[in-house]
Amino acid sequence: MELTYRNFWKTNCITPSSMECLIKLRRNYTDLLQIEQKICSYTFEPNTYVMFLKSESIKKRVKTLIKSNQDLIELIKREEEQKDYMTLKVAKQLEGLSDLYQTLSDYESHIK
Repeated sequence: MELTYRNFWKTNCITPSSMECLIKLRRNYTDLLQIEQKICSYTFEPNTYVMFLKSESIKKRVKTLIKSNQDLIELIKREEEQKDYMTLKVAKQLEGLSDLYQTLSDYESHIK
């Protein structure tokens, strides 16, 4: 089983602090910005219509993840008392990035 942030927190009975969540989300945000630049570069230009649709889908997904990441950062800064709820949201956000990496990898293998 792959060790994800959610698995780590569950298996070690650790509830991350707000600061840990913020750090992870900020790293996640910089990763998302790098992915956005990568997917918009000329090296990722689609060759077929199907690849164009896939590329557009990935771009929309990246923008959605960036927006939700920013919203989570702001929410954590404002509301520290809802730690369990926020931990779940952060874990889902980080899983979204992991899924995006897999999708991006699949797309990249089709381009080359």
